[in-house]
Amino acid sequence: MWISLLFACIALLSGCSTMATSIAAKGSGTSRVYTASTEQVWAVLPGVVRASGLDYVNGDKQQGMALAQRSISAFSYGENVAIFVSPVQSPSKASQTRVEVVSKRTFAPNILATNWESVLLDGLATALAGRMTDTAAAVAPTPSSPLQHRDKVPPPSAYAPIDDAQAIPYIGDKGRARYPLYLKAATPKAFVINQRGGWRWIANDSDAMRKTLAICLADPGARCWLYAVDDQVVWQEDESKRTSLPELLLH
Repeated sequence: MWISLLFACIALLSGCSTMATSIAAKGSGTSRVYTASTEQVWAVLPGVVRASGLDYVNGDKQQGMALAQRSISAFSYGENVAIFVSPVQSPSKASQTRVEVVSKRTFAPNILATNWESVLLDGLATALAGRMTDTAAAVAPTPSSPLQHRDKVPPPSAYAPIDDAQAIPYIGDKGRARYPLYLKAATPKAFVINQRGGWRWIANDSDAMRKTLAICLADPGARCWLYAVDDQVVWQEDESKRTSLPELLLH
């Protein structure tokens, strides 16, 4: 798959981005002003980035810029993210800081890529409100959207309470630690697992179920099923009753 992607990028140079692309796009991203000093923003920024599922590449306070990315894997073609932090001159005595986030897909046709701009800005809002720290960060709850699932949602099961991360089969400690982020995310959303310990979720998307399953199934040999949809566990212990992509599309 990676060789195919490489040739696709060579053939469509304008469709592939690098970290430099995100940096050069300063001024075109999404920005928000926070009532906080730049030092307060820098103190929580690494934790917000890592909690969202991105790798924190580096931060340069002098340049007012931080870099983050998600590398190419079986679950993503990758995204490059540049974060710009600058003080705001305010007539009031309260310190204010503007943060701009520019998120670029590594491969432009990758419609499944996450746009990290609102995710990171919401996470910063929660961090600066004092509800998370650099070592125990959580993405801010996002209000439910008016979107609805395009596909039929499987019925809830009695397998486990929705907030019981320890009950999720197959996945390891990292997946369980990230599961609370799914619980806080906006609907429509879906959480998918596979027999190899892989996990993935997409939120605020009418096609969350089929997209998450499709990304999971990009890993050759993986058998992928829905564990939770919105705020209901739909997992079944009987494999014949679980919902994978073929079952979802048949309904």
